[in-house]
Amino acid sequence: MTYLSRLDPDVPCTQVMSEEEGQVLYRIANKTKTLPAKLPTLQESVLALAKLGGFLGRKSDGAPGVKVLWRGLQVFRNVLDTYRFLL
Repeated sequence: MTYLSRLDPDVPCTQVMSEEEGQVLYRIANKTKTLPAKLPTLQESVLALAKLGGFLGRKSDGAPGVKVLWRGLQVFRNVLDTYRFLL
């Protein structure tokens, strides 16, 4: 995901995740309960996952790496499992 988002950042996030996962990630990243009108791009999704993994996203930080993205994916999977359980 990290390298694909660097090569083509404007692809929809549905290239690597389901629509449901994209919606849940959007809700977490923007701290809202409403569904997005348009799903986020792959680059926006990678940044949201990286922030879940501890990435601060300052100007001088550069692009998130694989390790922080992996941590974010682990947190996201826990949140997604809880979301599915509560439905």
